[in-house]
Amino acid sequence: MVLSSIKTDGMCRIRQPSLMSKKQIKISIIFHLCFLVVSLHGFSIPVRNAKYMSMIHRTSVSTKTSDSSLRMSTSGYDNDEEYSRCLTPREERKQIMNEDNFHIIDQSSSWRRKLLRPVGKLKRTVFPSKSQQPGTLILVRCGQSVWNKNYTFTGWADPDIDPEGVLECEHAGRLLLEGGYEPDIIYTSRLKRAIHSVWVIMREINSVYLPVFKSWRLNERHYGKVTGLCKKETAAKLGSNLVQAWRRSLRARPPPVSVGDPYWNGNDRRYSDVPEDQIPKSESLEDCMARTRPLWEYKILKDLRRGNNVMVCAHANTLRGLIKIIDGKH
Repeated sequence: MVLSSIKTDGMCRIRQPSLMSKKQIKISIIFHLCFLVVSLHGFSIPVRNAKYMSMIHRTSVSTKTSDSSLRMSTSGYDNDEEYSRCLTPREERKQIMNEDNFHIIDQSSSWRRKLLRPVGKLKRTVFPSKSQQPGTLILVRCGQSVWNKNYTFTGWADPDIDPEGVLECEHAGRLLLEGGYEPDIIYTSRLKRAIHSVWVIMREINSVYLPVFKSWRLNERHYGKVTGLCKKETAAKLGSNLVQAWRRSLRARPPPVSVGDPYWNGNDRRYSDVPEDQIPKSESLEDCMARTRPLWEYKILKDLRRGNNVMVCAHANTLRGLIKIIDGKH
């Protein structure tokens, strides 16, 4: 809303309010109440002013050719009647926000949600509706990378999938088609081996248009200073019990990396939206689960309850921890 005033000779003219009759006061109160109800419920009032009507008239132009005079429509419609009205800004915004039905955040304001929450509860109590069938959760591990093949601690390092990994993802896509599973929303990490796995699977099931949400919370568990080391060689040097504890126990953490280490991700652009104190230097499985839990509770579970089929393409420890969270074992 833009407020403006007219300044003349350095002075700002302010019109003095005039006295209103009782009838005018009643009309004003009714008008403001109606405006409040309309704004709360998000109804849009059709506006027919010269601005929008002129936009309709501009959708078609007349052009002359050497043979005859033809009327051409620049809007893609044959005539103005097929495009009978122009959307108001409020309607355009609502249309754009509802196009993909996949919002990273809730677009409504907090005060509006709090104000309408009692109304929603009363509506559900008086007019109970049938519970919606929840969607299906599909968990897929990303394809094999060169580091996986060489038994290397990978963590947040970013090698790509190898040719065998591509074949694995293609096979996963064919299994989805065979089982009749059709994802509606896909979640994955910000590591290229997971992202490229999603691309292959989406191409295989002919669904490249699906929305893909890439979250750092689905990244593989961070292996700290052992990132890039061979698992077999490390077990031979430090002992298999210690290495197995890092890999399989719930709370054991490898030695952390220091700031400035090649495998410290604080300067990586893809994590610029993550606070530096939340970027791990080393993680246990429990730490990885704590990182994944908010995404499950506030996004994935919410999408499933809406009836969407959700596919999560992530990494071994991320999926392992997610299954523990779902089963309620932690």
